[in-house]
Amino acid sequence: MKWCFSAFMFARECRANAGDFWVTRVKDDVVEATRDYRALRFAVPAAVYLAENHIRFVVLKQLATPITWVVFAHVEIPVVAIMSWWLLRRPISRTQWLAIFFLLDGVMSSEIALCHSKPGGSVESCEGANAYPIGALALVLLCSVLAAFAGIATEHTYKGEYHVSIHLQNAQLYAFGVFGNFLLAMARDWDRVADGDALKGFGFGAWAVVITLAAFGLVTSVVVKHLSNIAKVFNSAFGIVVTAALSWMFLGVRLSLPFALSASIVVGSLYLFYGGDVGDGRG
Repeated sequence: MKWCFSAFMFARECRANAGDFWVTRVKDDVVEATRDYRALRFAVPAAVYLAENHIRFVVLKQLATPITWVVFAHVEIPVVAIMSWWLLRRPISRTQWLAIFFLLDGVMSSEIALCHSKPGGSVESCEGANAYPIGALALVLLCSVLAAFAGIATEHTYKGEYHVSIHLQNAQLYAFGVFGNFLLAMARDWDRVADGDALKGFGFGAWAVVITLAAFGLVTSVVVKHLSNIAKVFNSAFGIVVTAALSWMFLGVRLSLPFALSASIVVGSLYLFYGGDVGDGRG
């Protein structure tokens, strides 16, 4: 789905820029983008995304409650910051490091507070040891590290050739993803594919998840190319606060004082990160 959309948008972009010669423009841009096996750079983030996505669904299927994933998936925040500083040489001041760890504390506390606000949100189900089994917790943390690394690899690849159309870059990344998932489908579900039952069981809920994640991936690619992975995790964290506020306004969801305090930490961390000294890394 994402590959089809990206390929369509790339062809549309070429037609807008080259008119009747858009087919030639498509061919020339694709040849230039894949010269000297440069397209293989997209195989690394595609492979990591593939592993992370499959591990994610394996973990979610095994969890008795999603609270383990919801809370600890946010460990991606400091991991993204560390990798951005280490691998991409992005300067981060002491104030910004403080904001990053405040953000992690705020979003994890917010998720736990929201868990308590839901019907049946007991201390045992939201904070008890049984809600955070060690094996599942380890896989969640692994997914967070993989997601962070894939995002950093994607950002490095996209910004390495900033002049190349983002739609062409997306198409290359998703092509490797399609190929990898095709191989996995052939290895694991060959009988279903051969019988034409590959999409059996795909109801409204499954398609809603597919479309939502596809849209999220396309938007994320724009943020990663034109902003950064750090901006992505900060925006995602702030989205928790916005979503909860809208749910309170329009759906009557009850928000507790602990959530309000946690949300204030998230907002404060945003101010610290973007309102403080960002230039020399000295804080």
